Formats: sequence, C-alpha cells, structure tokens
Amino acid sequence: MDIVDIIKDSLQYPVDNYVEWIMMAILFFVSSLVSVVIGSSADNAVVGVIFSVISLVILLITEGYALKFAKKQIVGSEVTSLDMNELPTNLVADLINGFKLAVIGLVYLLVYGIIMAIISYLLGFFDKVTQFSSYFINAYQANPAAFNINAVINTIPTDVLANVMTASFIVAVIGVILIIITAVISYVAIGRFAETDSIVAALNVPEVCKKISEIGIGKFVVFCIIFIIVLIILDIISGIVALIPAVGNIIAATIVESFIMMFVYVALGKIYTE
Repeated sequence: MDIVDIIKDSLQYPVDNYVEWIMMAILFFVSSLVSVVIGSSADNAVVGVIFSVISLVILLITEGYALKFAKKQIVGSEVTSLDMNELPTNLVADLINGFKLAVIGLVYLLVYGIIMAIISYLLGFFDKVTQFSSYFINAYQANPAAFNINAVINTIPTDVLANVMTASFIVAVIGVILIIITAVISYVAIGRFAETDSIVAALNVPEVCKKISEIGIGKFVVFCIIFIIVLIILDIISGIVALIPAVGNIIAATIVESFIMMFVYVALGKIYTE
C-alpha cells in the first residue's frame, strides 16, 4: 500500500469505526476528569495519591485498548465487544497489555539511558561538567551573599568553557540521534508485541530491525516523516481546542487526543504489515 494511502486510511479509521472511537473517547474523558480532580487536590495528599493511581490504571487500560487497533491490522482480531458481560474481562486484558507495553517502553528507555551514560563517560562529559560546576560551587561557598553567576562565568578559563560546551554539543547531538533510533525501534517493537503477544519478541532488537528492513528502510523513513507531520498538525488542533475556556482540555482529550491515539496505532498496524 502507498504511504499516503496508509496515512489516509489511518485517519479515516476512527470515523468509519465510530463505536471503537466512542469507547476510546470515554477512556480519555474519564482520564481528563481524573486529571481535574488531581489538579484540584493539591491540599489533600491522600486524595491526590488515590486519583493518581486511578489515572495510571486508566492510562494502562487506554494503551492496552489502543493496542487492539494495531493488532486488528496485523492479525485481524476484533477490537470492541458490545457485550457488557465481557467488559470486565476486556478491561483486565487491556490493563495487562498496557502494563506490558509500559515494560517494553521502560526497557528501551533504560537501554537508551545506559548507552548515553557510557558515551558521556567515554567523552569525558561528566569530568568536564564537574570541573565547570566546581567554579560555581567554590564561589558560593566562599561568599554566599556576594554570589553572582555572571561574575563566576567571567572567572572560568576559556579552555574550560570551550571543553564543556563542545562536550555538551556532541552529547546532545548523539542523544538526539539515539532517541530517534530508539523511538523508531520501540514503535515497531509494539507491532511485534501486537503480532506475538510476547514481551521477549518485542525486545528482540535484531528481529525488530529485520522487520523494518522487510518494510523497506526508505519506505519506512518516508512513512515516519509524513506520520510526524500529521501528528504535529493534529497536536496543533488539539492545542487550539484546549484553549476553549473551562472545558477546552476535556474536549481536546475526549475528541482529538482519542482520535490521535487511534491514528497512531492503526498506522502502526498498517505499516507493519507492508
């Protein structure tokens, strides 16, 4: 299928499958109401903690439910059952899958963090930052009342400034490149999980990369570019809707954010099967 057709079909999917969209919108609506409660319970820690846990559970259920959209495209499974007797079972299944997706995401994020820490160490980034920071620490300890950031900067040798700025720039560039690669791999890894129901399979990086090769690296890059552009446009629309006084955030979450979530997972399922 052509990339443009994949994007168009993914955008059309929530409209054509409005019952599934309504189910997703309900989850986002409830989540937005819980967020309002959390925001208004700053003076009550117990209520804040309770509703934060509820928010996390809803988030995991939402992610698990969204996975069904990718799964439907990949293996042809159904998404929504209107049988209320099956609702508790479905919610528990979605919660479990949402938790598994969180584990997959955290593992990839952890690997990214470890790799960046090693690279930063090898580049001497930590030593350079420590040396740079020591000037501020020493100046503050010497005379806290007269501490002035600009004055301290003027006392730092040019080579120390140059070293920390160069190291920071290199680490930042490498970090951006690696986070993009990590995001792409973890996105396809979700497709692997949708196909296999296996966390191990989703964390099998060689197999995930093999899948990207099967799709076609060039085709996948074009997909990512168009996909990101569409996401930016949808996020802008969500931001505009959120500006509506009083109820803007709730409307944006219920309608636009639920639409975006469906689009993301349907698009994943469609590109995964290419």
